[in-house]
Amino acid sequence: MSWRDLPVPRVTARTHEQDWWRAFIRYSCLLVFIGGCLNTRSSDYRKDIWPVLENYCLYCHDADAGKPEGEFDILRFEDAKVALSHPKELKRIRNAIRFQEMPPPKKKHQPSFEERGRMIDWINQTALRAITYKGRRDPGAPVMRRLTRLEYNNTLRDLLGLESDVFSFPERLMARRDYFDPGKGTLGDELDIFIPEYGSKQPVLLRKENVPGDNRAAHGFYNQGDLLNVSPLLLERYLGLATKVVNHPDFLDSATAIAPLFGRKAVPNPVMVRRSSTGRGRSVTVEAMREFAPLDNVKADAPDSSDQAWLFRDHIASAHAEGIGGVFQGGKGNLNAGDTIRVIYGRLKDRALKIRTSADLWFVDFSTAHETSPPVNIANRQKGSKVTRFDFEIEGGKPDEGIVNLGLVVLSRSKNGDSAGPVTLTAHFASGSHSVLKDDIAFGAGKDNTFFAWSAPPGDAIVGLTFDGSKFSGDYALMDDLAFITGKSKVLAAKAKTRRERTAPPAAVKPAPKTTSNEREDDRRNHFVRFLVRAFRGEVTESDVKAYWSLYQRELAAGGTSDAAMKEAVRAVLSSPRFLFVVEDAAGEDPVRRLTGREIANRLSYFLWASMPDDELFGAAQSGELDTIEGIEKQARRMLKDAKAKELSESFAYQWLQLNKLMGAQPDRRRYPTFYAGPLGKATMAAPMLQESLLLFETVLVENRPIMDLVDPDFTWMNHRLMDYYDLDDRFPKLIASTMTTDKSGRKRNDENKWFRCQLPDRRRGGILTQGSVLTLSSLPLRTSPVYRGTWVAEVVLNRPPPPPPAIVEELGDDDREMEEGGLTLRKKLEAHREKAACAGCHNRIDPLGFALENYDGIGRWRDSYGKSTVDAAGELFGQHSYQDIVGFKDVLRKLESDFSRGFIRHLLTYALGRGLEASDEQTVDEIHARVVEKGTRLQDIIVTIATSYPFTYARHD
Repeated sequence: MSWRDLPVPRVTARTHEQDWWRAFIRYSCLLVFIGGCLNTRSSDYRKDIWPVLENYCLYCHDADAGKPEGEFDILRFEDAKVALSHPKELKRIRNAIRFQEMPPPKKKHQPSFEERGRMIDWINQTALRAITYKGRRDPGAPVMRRLTRLEYNNTLRDLLGLESDVFSFPERLMARRDYFDPGKGTLGDELDIFIPEYGSKQPVLLRKENVPGDNRAAHGFYNQGDLLNVSPLLLERYLGLATKVVNHPDFLDSATAIAPLFGRKAVPNPVMVRRSSTGRGRSVTVEAMREFAPLDNVKADAPDSSDQAWLFRDHIASAHAEGIGGVFQGGKGNLNAGDTIRVIYGRLKDRALKIRTSADLWFVDFSTAHETSPPVNIANRQKGSKVTRFDFEIEGGKPDEGIVNLGLVVLSRSKNGDSAGPVTLTAHFASGSHSVLKDDIAFGAGKDNTFFAWSAPPGDAIVGLTFDGSKFSGDYALMDDLAFITGKSKVLAAKAKTRRERTAPPAAVKPAPKTTSNEREDDRRNHFVRFLVRAFRGEVTESDVKAYWSLYQRELAAGGTSDAAMKEAVRAVLSSPRFLFVVEDAAGEDPVRRLTGREIANRLSYFLWASMPDDELFGAAQSGELDTIEGIEKQARRMLKDAKAKELSESFAYQWLQLNKLMGAQPDRRRYPTFYAGPLGKATMAAPMLQESLLLFETVLVENRPIMDLVDPDFTWMNHRLMDYYDLDDRFPKLIASTMTTDKSGRKRNDENKWFRCQLPDRRRGGILTQGSVLTLSSLPLRTSPVYRGTWVAEVVLNRPPPPPPAIVEELGDDDREMEEGGLTLRKKLEAHREKAACAGCHNRIDPLGFALENYDGIGRWRDSYGKSTVDAAGELFGQHSYQDIVGFKDVLRKLESDFSRGFIRHLLTYALGRGLEASDEQTVDEIHARVVEKGTRLQDIIVTIATSYPFTYARHD
């Protein structure tokens, strides 16, 4: 038994002094025993450890005998103390022995299984655990780093409360993100995901601005501090960008989170979705949309409908542009298929429309109905409950503002939907009157969609709407496109005046004095201090406040307006190093210290969200909650349920899987024509392939599944294009049929936005190894590349990247067909290549990994042969695990699950810390793995355990 497996003694507080001393003596004796074990380990080095190195390694790595192989001298490890002083080199030795790379497999003289195990055990349990920093356990090198381009954008967006990104950049993926709701604990089995054409314009604040991209570290990620360099030119770019942000014409309307700095009321941000803890009856903040019923599949107005109904067809866009109107549509602005809603906050320019419903509404996609604004419609959540009351209220507006025009579409359904009959809609006015509209909805999906509209009487306003479909057959009544236009109402103004008079203080009580200009300035300064704390993500001193507040005062003194003066102060904050850098305090006498709550809050937020902490996380830091492991775990699990956790997919997983290479892949158009589609071949398979990979990661994340599901699941996500591409469409005919739609011209087509979780017929598909994205990005334009694919598997799956190739390497040929005609398959050519001693070391490691994927062509489609030759996908891993094809290779990976899990933990820990791992971090990897393996090695558990680990919560000062 290893010394680390010994039980840790528990010293229990007792009232009897004798019991205390007895516990103390037992604990002291155990420490002496453990120390003895360590000393024995050290003294036995010459007997048990050095002979292994001497017998199997010294022949090639002896500096005294000449130039050692790979310039790696083993002779220096003859002494135990010298060996312990080189933990990085010992880690290399351990990995080479563990993966049976050394001695080379062709050498007949090989260490036994017991000798390998003894060597690995000593390095893991003694050498790597003996690493200290000034007598303390080493948490690793400190990191002060600049925000990445993605983090900078996200932080600026969340700090200011912007509805969109600041600028366009490749790291922001194109697919609509609103399907991602981790609070539900599942992604479901069917999703509606719109992926714009690559290169299409996205809504951003600054369309023509950007900052340079970041370098990808050798150990895998853009957020590594040692590569996030800063130059005077880059700082000048940040200053210019901050200037353009605050001077943008829409800045005051867009920056909703800092509205109080400019004397405005803060309004809800549609990016931040409000969700209930149960997921039922939640409230949500959305953007009121511009276009009403874009498919135009509605009939004439209902009988007796208002003459003003045409306003919603022709003038809703103008009302939206003016900030006085908009449309609520299922599937738009965070209203997703499957959601249950009770309250909707609709964002206008500087206020919000609150819609409260008397019963839960459900956003669904019935194939028996045709929405007027895809992809989903609105229905009653409870079967048979087809009566709903809507109440309207303007938040942040003037007392006399209300809805003056209202519109709604009621959807018909096909006969298979078994829903038809009369519906009654009643508009309720502020004056107490009402207006009733009725229509008889007939069978015929899309043919009898009915548009209802009301206009409030002059001076009145619409404050409610009752939908009564109780006489409508079937369980559900379907609606779409709830549209409105606001205006002034004398009735609401009179009611507001009456309320003020009723609540006015008695005559004997003097009303509160009006706020003076000095008091307003003090209030604005207080708001500025709060803004400064959020922007710097840490403590600020009075001198910090004075430095930036003086810019505001100086601009005022020069005759500038208060808005212009505040913009100048905000501009300075946004270009400050305190904003641009993630900095941890280096003060303190202790060389190793625990991070403060605010520092841990920053690490958590940039790890899980790639953005700044939210108010709740700031509050947890302030209250001391983050000073405990339990508090950190609580906040981490909360954050994983937030929609912003999608950055773990679009930042960590995107970089880990090297998916950035996919968008630049250019398979030969003549060799692989099915990769290209659409006009000029711009609609490639890259976008759906990318979405498939990210959906797999997101499923494992949201549902907290074992991480082996990333490699060998029994399901994948596909739309109809991928089903056809993978030649699996005949396996899912019902799913294919359910995607069929009819466009405006009457042509039938498959809806590419519908995605399904599909149970796979066999293990040839499923997991990152067999996805078109990975197989395409690791291929050449004219052929597959076992070398590139093997390198990808070694780096990504096993976290064992090979060294870079030598400067001069023999070319293998770009076209496998030409090699085939020359009588030499790619495999045979690589075998000849491996005969060269200089090439064998790396190729023995990576070629077997690449050949396991040879049944997939250069764009990821299955093949049994190329040319006249049958595909040979057999190989052997680590000299002892043989396989015949990809299914056998997955079986080997399952046997080596611990190696995959540890490799994945190293990847994620590297990303979380923002630095490359050191030898001292190996103990942390062991600890994390030991904790999560008991629970099934699930992804969320790994994330939380990393967030509570020693190097994540401690720092050293070099």
